[in-house]
Amino acid sequence: MNGHLAHRPHGAVPATTIPATTIPATTIPNAASRPDSPRTCTVAEAVRSIRRGGFVLIHDDPAGPFDVVGAADRLTTHQAALLIRHSSGFVQVAFRDARGDRLRIPPIAPTTDRMASQQCVGVDAAVGIGTGISAADRARTIRLLGAIDSTPDDFTRPGHVMPIRVAAGKHADDAAAAALNLAERAGSVAAVYATLVTATGTGLPDLTDAAVFAAQHDIPVLHRHSLLPNPGLTVSEGTL
Repeated sequence: MNGHLAHRPHGAVPATTIPATTIPATTIPNAASRPDSPRTCTVAEAVRSIRRGGFVLIHDDPAGPFDVVGAADRLTTHQAALLIRHSSGFVQVAFRDARGDRLRIPPIAPTTDRMASQQCVGVDAAVGIGTGISAADRARTIRLLGAIDSTPDDFTRPGHVMPIRVAAGKHADDAAAAALNLAERAGSVAAVYATLVTATGTGLPDLTDAAVFAAQHDIPVLHRHSLLPNPGLTVSEGTL
């Protein structure tokens, strides 16, 4: 997996200069100053945030879980570090079955009914990374997974980034489908997402803690059910 950044005639994915969230992790305020709940944004506001290279916090229940979602092709190293730090390190990338076929990234345990999204074999970028585990390395791998012209040779398997295949016709029924739905509306073919955990990493945050996190990092909050139905995607479900 080690290698130097090589010239790539196709699919070059330089570190983006899109501004990322810049507020560092801070101690959660005391109860008197904590917001009771986050302000819920509209789907249009969420799409604008994703298109600008920002994040959206998606949930379908006040008790959580809360998923931090972005566009895979726009992810910066700073944003990857934020995801890793606030999700116990488990960062996933969702895309359609057709894209998984094209990149030769198979599911770990294939199922025929496809009633849920499928976790795939982990991948790393083939060149331009160290061990694959750092925020910079994972950001590069994730951007490649979201790059339109990436090929199977751009990845080594297994690796540190977990792809998730979402069946055609799936919209907001699970976290991967909801994340991809939003990324597609913003013009991307893959979504990066991670589930928010508490500061200690031992559990899931409640609605108040999620509101604090969203406010600290200027991340809009969207209810998952707002994504149903899914009229007029910016990118079609068949996009590779």
